[in-house]
Amino acid sequence: MRTVLSLCLVALAGVALGQWEPEVRMTNTANSEYTSPSNAWCVATGPGAIVHIAYWYAPVNNGNFEIYYRRSTDAGATWGDTVRLTSATLTSQQPCLAVQDSFIYVVYMDYRNGTDYEIYFQRSTDAGATWGSETRLTSDPGISNNPCIAVSGANLHVAYDDQRGGTCKVYYRRSTDRGLTWSSEVALTSNTFYPAFPCLAAIGSYVHFAWNDWRVPKGSVYYRRSTDSGSTWELEVPLVLVDSYTYGPSLAVSGARVYMTWNDYRFNDPEIFFKRSDDNGAHWGADVRITDAWGISQDPNIAVSGTDAYIVFDENQGQWDIMFTRSTNNGSTWTTPEFLCSSPNRSFYPSIATDGTALHVVWHDMRDGNREIYYRRNPHAVGMEEERDTPYAVRRTHEATIVRGVLRLAKTGTVPLWGLSPLSLVDADGRRVMELRLGPNDVSGLAPGVYFISGPSAGGRQPSARVVVIQR
Repeated sequence: MRTVLSLCLVALAGVALGQWEPEVRMTNTANSEYTSPSNAWCVATGPGAIVHIAYWYAPVNNGNFEIYYRRSTDAGATWGDTVRLTSATLTSQQPCLAVQDSFIYVVYMDYRNGTDYEIYFQRSTDAGATWGSETRLTSDPGISNNPCIAVSGANLHVAYDDQRGGTCKVYYRRSTDRGLTWSSEVALTSNTFYPAFPCLAAIGSYVHFAWNDWRVPKGSVYYRRSTDSGSTWELEVPLVLVDSYTYGPSLAVSGARVYMTWNDYRFNDPEIFFKRSDDNGAHWGADVRITDAWGISQDPNIAVSGTDAYIVFDENQGQWDIMFTRSTNNGSTWTTPEFLCSSPNRSFYPSIATDGTALHVVWHDMRDGNREIYYRRNPHAVGMEEERDTPYAVRRTHEATIVRGVLRLAKTGTVPLWGLSPLSLVDADGRRVMELRLGPNDVSGLAPGVYFISGPSAGGRQPSARVVVIQR
């Protein structure tokens, strides 16, 4: 069992992955609260260990959602009272946050006119202690939705998809005075085959823009950039063009490096992919597959700090969970995804932010019977772990697979198999605890702990062993 024990040490090191504190339930109401899709951020950090979250919620059973806000002034250890940002007669939803110094900005879609959704903007100039009045950013007939906001200095950048005139385009507006005044709208897409879910990231004079685009039958992800703070825009570039469904880009930037993650069906099930540019978006590297799981991996959201990059997403391998992975070398390699929540029900739309020291994640899930907002932090996560300089696909075969309830085996999927059937699950003492088959295996009756999948040699190869960590 010496080889098995060495694998166990690797598995336990992978499971630790820092010091995540217990989940915190942020809401407790009779109705449902929601976080926004992955093109937006519902959590953001600012100076002085202040953390901000926004979400949408219907305070009464009439379907009229409103935007709510909370902040922590001690890096997420405790939280202040809930603040209602909107009070319109009809629905406000899908907030996106951005922070620069003591200025907090939020955009959202709003149905108060009763005919179309429009985009609204609010800001706080005192780190969220008080909030100013709303500014309406759109007024054309047609639905405006899925807003995203990014900030760099005094410059604000807002993008949203809009269905005016019976077509759909992504439009852009900017402010150069922290949201006091706004430029006229600019259409950033010319294709009308439903470009949607725009995502923005900004640093200095560079503004990066990615979006879903359906001009090809299965969709693609396109990119544009501005090098002069949004005054002009370069031509669009297809960043992902494969014969599969691709959608849901999320962007982050650190110095000259631009990071993008998205959903991708090229291997049948939706998986999370990543790529980066090292020269402000002028050129892009190869696609990197982040997940290799049976089931569905979707809704990625990304944050960066220096050379560290972090991705959260929701995944279904028998139940919906929030997953987390990170890279400490600019996205060259990634850790095996780990569970962030213990909910036995649907966990959905995570957002992640970092202040350079701690990580902050929010999402909504249904463990309480309705959708509630949950929060989790890792107060000392940034830069604390060195990565091995090996490709993700190679690294997976030597690290732990974390499962709860059901262990699924496939030739390609959650657990790579090198040997042939019969396969066995053995405990740390080498005792066989159950026989395994391809497909789902019910392990809910086993005690939590470290186990190993073993099988006979095949084609002259050594017997295979795979580390499995069973959790409740």
